Amino acid sequence: MKRIFALIVFVFVSKMAVLSQTITGKFEGPVSYDKVYLYQYSFLDHKLVSIDSASVIDGKYKFDFVYGKEPTSSFLRLKNEKDEILWKHQIELYLSKDSILVLTTDSFNNARVLNSVTNYEYALFNEMIEPALKYQYSIGDKIVRSHKTIPKEIAASKEYEQFAMKRRNDSRKELFRRYEDFIKDNPGSWISLYALRRRMLDMDMLVGPGRELFSLLDEHLKQSPTGKKIASRLDNQHKLQIGLAAPAIRLPNTKGQMIDLKDYRKKYVLLEFWSSGCGGCRMESPHLRSAFEKYKSKGFDILSISLDEDRFDGRNRWLKAIEKDGTDLWQQVSDLKGSKSPAIISYDIQVIPQNYLVDPDGIIIARNLRGAALHKKLRELFGF
Repeated sequence: MKRIFALIVFVFVSKMAVLSQTITGKFEGPVSYDKVYLYQYSFLDHKLVSIDSASVIDGKYKFDFVYGKEPTSSFLRLKNEKDEILWKHQIELYLSKDSILVLTTDSFNNARVLNSVTNYEYALFNEMIEPALKYQYSIGDKIVRSHKTIPKEIAASKEYEQFAMKRRNDSRKELFRRYEDFIKDNPGSWISLYALRRRMLDMDMLVGPGRELFSLLDEHLKQSPTGKKIASRLDNQHKLQIGLAAPAIRLPNTKGQMIDLKDYRKKYVLLEFWSSGCGGCRMESPHLRSAFEKYKSKGFDILSISLDEDRFDGRNRWLKAIEKDGTDLWQQVSDLKGSKSPAIISYDIQVIPQNYLVDPDGIIIARNLRGAALHKKLRELFGF
């Protein structure tokens, strides 16, 4: 009898752990769409994937979902008659413990997400960062437009590049400041956890400010799956501080020969993390080439580590990018495992381009040196 009772209790508790909820939606005006699609981000494929669809009947639709251990970011999307996603007509929301009500007129551009504390907090977060986002986009747009109109010799100058980089960095700092303000004002909100994860894309804040912000969060957030991942990243980044030994790297080059970071002792070496599909990475190629040509005879080298993946025809795309960009002047290495490569994990590479400058003793002395910043650092080291 005790065993039966224990089994009943186990089944009851197990069922309680699985929390079924719904997304109920309603178009309040005329609508021509017959389906709504629910998407979530796949960390395996590095893209949003469709996980469900719901028919629109009399302007209404409904999704059933099972809440897991924490809220998850999802998107409601619409498609046209050619089955193409309407990118301007989508809304991001968080699947949480609450059943969600989505009201809209004719598209998701004017949607309201109701009955959910998490999504209400997400709306507040977006409202807080919106001015900074608009400012960041406007600065980027102005730089692009001015680059097309000013004389080519000015656009190609290091002074203009430094000016443009400062404008971009200033706009990013304002956005990041608003992230931090939200976290400080809402330490118990799930959105603060996700705001911190976004903020951590800026590598320079991981060791000091990142730990301080994480310490402000409520304990249930720290102990969540995402909280534990963030804690692990912070611990890992602590090992990648300037002044500490660079983690080992041993990877095959384009010819299959194993290249070891230890072979670069007695040289300054820039560890450049990139991929063939990263436009920002490849824009750095001219700077890398000029730096390599100028300082190679003085004890400077580059080791480029690619995040390309073999399952996406990565090898061919990797080799073509190297040839096109003229970056075969130095060693190019990759095991074509993408973010699962041991080297990528050791250096906690979450975004690219990213780099580390290592001295002749194998010690990290700088990181995230882009464009003019790389040349400035090398001038400091070599005196010209």
